[in-house]
Amino acid sequence: MSRWRREVHALGIDATHLVAVGAAPLLVLEPPQTWTTEVLGQALRPWWQQRGRGSWRVLVAPDLCKHWTQHPPAGLRSLDELRQLTQLQAARLFGAQPADWQVQADWQLDQPFACVAMPTALVSAWLECAHELKVSLQLESALWVALRLALDGRRAAGWTCWSTPGTNVMARTDGRRVTALRCLRHGLGSDPDAARQRLLADLKQWRLVLSAPAAEPAIPAGQLPHWSAHESEAHWALQLGRPPAVGAASA
Repeated sequence: MSRWRREVHALGIDATHLVAVGAAPLLVLEPPQTWTTEVLGQALRPWWQQRGRGSWRVLVAPDLCKHWTQHPPAGLRSLDELRQLTQLQAARLFGAQPADWQVQADWQLDQPFACVAMPTALVSAWLECAHELKVSLQLESALWVALRLALDGRRAAGWTCWSTPGTNVMARTDGRRVTALRCLRHGLGSDPDAARQRLLADLKQWRLVLSAPAAEPAIPAGQLPHWSAHESEAHWALQLGRPPAVGAASA
């Protein structure tokens, strides 16, 4: 690595685990604990003292953030209006208030686009820790990174699908962009084969709901990280922590 290139340290986080490359889990929460600035700081300070330079790339697992496809209504006049709409939609779909969600997206005013919503409290906690420790931060949805990898170079319409240790993911593309996206918790983290069988059943049902053409192919995303029984979503997310980052929120 060039001495002029800043080292990027990848971390993975889910609802209960915070993990880093080459280290034991930095922290495992006991419910009902949540990721506050204080809790993150207690885990990150000693780890960062052993490194002390570079930046953080944090991959947020699917159990901590929400995903959907937004279909913008006619008449929208600005990106600001679209941002407000997606915050309202996040609150409608997932609860809480619009201000409780931070939305990232491949913004489009005239066609469907994929969105990810992270809890504002989680984003704020990471930003405050990064500020305290004077480190640059990229905070990303691991599922969104995986989606970009799965669809990289793909030009044909159809479906791609995969399982994580806690979530089944199904995405439909028209060959240029994602037009439908669904993420379902499967609760089968102790049995990867059963999770994949559930994925096929979920995909079959969702295709019927969307009246998708039977000829549209469904392609498993084989290039994404595999996972084993009892693996945490944070460990799965961490495997995606390879720069460069695309569409990341930075601080």
